[in-house]
Amino acid sequence: HNKFIGQPPFILKPGQVLTLPPGQVSPEAQVEWTRREVKAKPPKSLDWLKANNKMNLWKLYQVSTGGDSAVHIVFEDRSDLRMGEDALMVIYSGSSKSAKTRGQQKTQVLLKEGTVRGGLAALDGPAPAAKPGTPPPPPQQPMVVETPAGVIELMSTLAQVQADASAAVVSVYEGKAAVKGAG
Repeated sequence: HNKFIGQPPFILKPGQVLTLPPGQVSPEAQVEWTRREVKAKPPKSLDWLKANNKMNLWKLYQVSTGGDSAVHIVFEDRSDLRMGEDALMVIYSGSSKSAKTRGQQKTQVLLKEGTVRGGLAALDGPAPAAKPGTPPPPPQQPMVVETPAGVIELMSTLAQVQADASAAVVSVYEGKAAVKGAG
């Protein structure tokens, strides 16, 4: 797909565009939109990149927001998180396809500091028909948000987690959450 890069060892330049085979590689998440100062850092990189709309985020990418900044991140399964100002998050996984094959959670992030708001997009598999006037059933696999103070398993389509080094505040608007405190 990329004959112009020559023979191994491949030496790529920053900004070089590669063509990948369709359907074989997909990111854990993608930046939907940003407001003001939002940065992303690939794993093992020393440098932060300016996050932009439609930027692909892979496993172990870090995303950081500055003062009065925000970012909306959408995972492969359409679950999403919105980070508020002065937040730092690491993406552990976000693929429902790979999570099913590995027996892991649908979406997993480490919130080092700040606030995230969002939740699961939908149930796994076809949703049973709900009776009129009754809320939809909760998701079957949790979105896991790990913080320095504990682990939150969100079985929710809309929740907010605010964290710092010593505490986490969990607000659930639709659904429920299981909270495990560190120590």
